[in-house]
Amino acid sequence: MPYLSIKNTLNRTLVSSAKLSVVAVSLMALSLAAQAPIDVRVALVIGNAAYPGTMALKNPANDAVAMSAALKALGFTVIEAKDASRAQMEDAIQKMFGSLKGRQGIGMLYYAGHGLQVDWKNYMVPIDAKMQTAKDVPAQTVDVGDVVDALKAAGSRMNIIVLDACRDNPFAEKGAKGLAPVDAPPGTFMAYATAPGNVAEDGSGENGLYTKHLLAELQKPVSIENVFKRVRFAVRKDSAGRQIPWESTSLEDDFSFAANKSVAKVSMGAQRDADFAEQKAEWDRIKDSKNAADFYTFLIKFPSGLLAEIAQLKLEKVAITAVEVQPPKGEVAQPRLVDKLKVGDEWTTEESDVMGSGFFGSSSSSTHIYKVTEQKGDILSVKRGGLATFFYTPSGAYAGLDQPLVPTVTYDPPIPMMPSGAFQVGYKASSRSSSVRSGSVVGGFDANIHVLAREKITTKMGTFDAYKIEIRANAAGALGGAIETVFTKWFEPNSAIPLREVVEIAATRRRIVKDTVSIKRAS
Repeated sequence: MPYLSIKNTLNRTLVSSAKLSVVAVSLMALSLAAQAPIDVRVALVIGNAAYPGTMALKNPANDAVAMSAALKALGFTVIEAKDASRAQMEDAIQKMFGSLKGRQGIGMLYYAGHGLQVDWKNYMVPIDAKMQTAKDVPAQTVDVGDVVDALKAAGSRMNIIVLDACRDNPFAEKGAKGLAPVDAPPGTFMAYATAPGNVAEDGSGENGLYTKHLLAELQKPVSIENVFKRVRFAVRKDSAGRQIPWESTSLEDDFSFAANKSVAKVSMGAQRDADFAEQKAEWDRIKDSKNAADFYTFLIKFPSGLLAEIAQLKLEKVAITAVEVQPPKGEVAQPRLVDKLKVGDEWTTEESDVMGSGFFGSSSSSTHIYKVTEQKGDILSVKRGGLATFFYTPSGAYAGLDQPLVPTVTYDPPIPMMPSGAFQVGYKASSRSSSVRSGSVVGGFDANIHVLAREKITTKMGTFDAYKIEIRANAAGALGGAIETVFTKWFEPNSAIPLREVVEIAATRRRIVKDTVSIKRAS
């Protein structure tokens, strides 16, 4: 059956399946789960290099051969297509669909070659494409979205899409530069050789720059997120910041390519304390460095470590890149620099505070003016009225609090309260800081950041396209016990001032809602 009829056939199947009763569908799902292999892995590997004339590339065919060998060694059944026409690519996609259908496996697409975007869709370019205008692109290329749809329709429980497809290419005039930013569909991990709207290097060796580092990391017993984070830092370092890989994920399950090796889980309890002590010792040694290599080494060693976010912020300071990330459709570009607060910034919030419920409950409302009054080193003082001073870094990391009748607390290092780089739906990070009073460590502060969604939010200032971020924080020791707090914040990417913030403390049933009603930026 030709590839172009796959979607029609799948749609008919899905419509027919929808007519089944809820009970029948549930029984079918349970039956499949019981019969499915624990880890069926199928990968489609495509490498297109033999384009005509000046469009030819050096490495994608080599990349495909090396990637196929690596994935086979990691337990994947590999369907390979080198220097493929559109018909051959479609046939390979159909074979992948057939190999995965009904097996609840893990499906993967790896593509190296020319790629481009048109109308916010990403396309892989076969070697027989002869496009004259952008209108020719859909008919002569292969839509990456169709491959994702095929993987989903096959019933794969996890999908991995890797696109080393942003080579600087003559097809760019037929569409926008590079590839478009796309949020990963549920159960999918998407990895790009470079940030949306940018181009990737073909590499001077036998493999492309991105694939060379990916091949080196696949064999390591780490999570899929850590594999690609290590690749990102290594490529950024090797390209002197000209190329920065990009990932988007909606995975909830753990996955490691090296499944036959022991994979470290997220550290908890005593192990987390030990991990923090090790990472903090190395961080203290390099935190004042002006050498980017120190931070690359730290991040490659601890790509998802408890200090990775603060290390990335410092890297942005000492190794400013020329990469500008293309924003999602309808949004403005996110700023490249990390400084989002400065002396003179002022904002006003309207706050409601509810504690407890019923007869013993209480509630109050108030208005507060916050103003950034001074900067000492990397720390800004933010006054709230005349009663409290909050400490932040220019990037918006929380560094401490000074208020009447309570000893000043500072956090070492400051606590990131938003992503260290560009905002991406699905982004997750974990951090820890030491709570310090009067020069002594009195506890710890753990924070887990998750970018939940991109959504519109309306306040008294207007309606905004914002990112919804959840921060689950646990302050231990400073007050003799653990206080768990959930912060939900809505940000514009170019600001460290939340449009809205909801603070929930389960132990006291306290809920604080803060709406920002005005912002005055320093001139």
